[in-house]
Amino acid sequence: ALLTTLVFPATADAQDSPERRVRIAENLKLRFEQLREATVVVVELGESGVVGMNIGTLVINGQNQMRFLVTDDDTRLFLLAAEAVDVSMSAEELAAENARLESQQTIQARQRHTQLLAMSQSAPSLGPDDASVTIIEFSDFQCPFCARVLPTVKQLLANYPDEVRLVFMDLPLSIHPWAEPAAIAAGCAAGQSDDAFWSLHDHYFDNQADITPENVIDQSRLAIVDSGINMEEWESCAADPDSQGYLEVQARIQFSMRTAQSLGANGTPAFFINGRFISGNQPLADFETLVQQALADD
Repeated sequence: ALLTTLVFPATADAQDSPERRVRIAENLKLRFEQLREATVVVVELGESGVVGMNIGTLVINGQNQMRFLVTDDDTRLFLLAAEAVDVSMSAEELAAENARLESQQTIQARQRHTQLLAMSQSAPSLGPDDASVTIIEFSDFQCPFCARVLPTVKQLLANYPDEVRLVFMDLPLSIHPWAEPAAIAAGCAAGQSDDAFWSLHDHYFDNQADITPENVIDQSRLAIVDSGINMEEWESCAADPDSQGYLEVQARIQFSMRTAQSLGANGTPAFFINGRFISGNQPLADFETLVQQALADD
């Protein structure tokens, strides 16, 4: 895949020379701000096998390598996203390879699903416990994309009331300053009542613009004060970093974060639908495709 095109001044230099290598590197540093403080060296430059094109290799800060193609008159340079791909398979071979990959993905999804079910048993959930499809959502209460996908998730549950269960797991990102305090407050509420947790869940996503690190506990209290839970117990758990409740909930959140990251979920929202991964604020149809696939696999 060709990622980008850069324009260089025309030159009559030979195919490979120290001057040409330096000029290519300096042009790249000029055009990519993130490279300006880096050490960029062209370590290879030669014939590509394509008329009018040379191929070379960049090394960034002595370790990161990137291949590129450049026209022999230096008017265009293309950064290559990946290694070459073998495209020689016949239709029959492609079908066989696709079937093999699908079988492998199904096995991996089942393994992830088993792992996630085991580690999420005490997490808040919506939908029947015996649902054929379980969606594990890793989310961040301050994440705007998590708020935007919420109507889609609710519609999905409404479309499959008997087949789908949603399990909420925490993945508060470090870039969101009130996400972890909110996750702890919600976890403390969940320890007493799932309904109180879901009240907080909806309150956070409905009021993201009004919540700050300074008022997150006050906002949380406002959302659950009439929920029937023991507010004194909740207050100690949610607002006292030295309390046993706070430390236990914080440990569960950290475990949830490590699990998500071990499965490749480094951003939010991230979903595993019977172990199959889907990331971000995706359309309802994309979720339904994976639900239907999970139902067919069941």
